[in-house]
Amino acid sequence: MGLIVWVFFSQALLAAAPSLVQNAALVRKVRFPREAIPASVATVQLVTFVVMLLIATAVALVVRDTLGPALLLLVPIVALLFCFVLGLSLAVSVLHAHFRDVEPVLGAALLPWFFVTPIFLRVDDLPGVTERGWLAALLQWGNPIAPFVDAVRQVLYAGVAPGAGHLLYIAAAGLIALSGGIALFRRFERDLAVTL
Repeated sequence: MGLIVWVFFSQALLAAAPSLVQNAALVRKVRFPREAIPASVATVQLVTFVVMLLIATAVALVVRDTLGPALLLLVPIVALLFCFVLGLSLAVSVLHAHFRDVEPVLGAALLPWFFVTPIFLRVDDLPGVTERGWLAALLQWGNPIAPFVDAVRQVLYAGVAPGAGHLLYIAAAGLIALSGGIALFRRFERDLAVTL
């Protein structure tokens, strides 16, 4: 389950980063909300994510053999994950348009980030982590994608709702990333026609 979330997150960012540069002619010639370019890239990745999530949900329900009310939380969790990814997509696209080196740096950063994200196991199941409480907290809460992975895992695999603190964290992360991405995009947007 964690791999589905990670693939959506990483592929959306990697595809959004060069999106403004790849559509430079359109950005220079036509007046339109330029946020639409990286937003459309993130939305395409969302469609793929939702299809994979529906398949995984069907499999999880067959394996678990129960259908609980916690499954309804999947909709707001996915919506907040999309807000998080969209905000970061807006940020990396406009930064790459201005500095041109964001995409390769992002690609290089995502590889070690993958290995510190609890994709296949819960943080508590990682060897040696339970003895070091600070390491477990860092892996779970210091990595902004990890709580989303864990929330989806709890709803689908365990059939339970994440705790209130967990839901509050992903709500804050999603909304902060979205508002920060929009603010950063608007800050650099006026120079896009010149830099592209």
